Amino acid sequence: MSIESYKPGLENVIACETSISYLDVEHEEIVIRGYDLIDLAKKLSYVDVIGLLLDGRLPSADEREGIERALSEQDELPEAIYTILGSLLKHQHIRWTRCELAYLRFQVLIQISWFPR
Repeated sequence: MSIESYKPGLENVIACETSISYLDVEHEEIVIRGYDLIDLAKKLSYVDVIGLLLDGRLPSADEREGIERALSEQDELPEAIYTILGSLLKHQHIRWTRCELAYLRFQVLIQISWFPR
């Protein structure tokens, strides 16, 4: 990257265009499907927000149950992942605090990689 192309922050940079959200500069809000992001975080469950993002509206009680069921069907990691994590714990005597931090980072990385959606 050349020094001429470096721009701190995201000023004048379009990350992507989307119909799901926009930045309301006047009201200082991030709007997701017509709802303020802060209100979503305070008032709705994770499952409700998933329904809103995927379907463009808040889910009904039956739809919420369907989303929860779909999530629970996908929440188990393959046995190989448990083997890898278990082998990390065997070497925790090296430095517990560093290993514990590495272990947590590794878990997050696996979750993000394994379930990209």
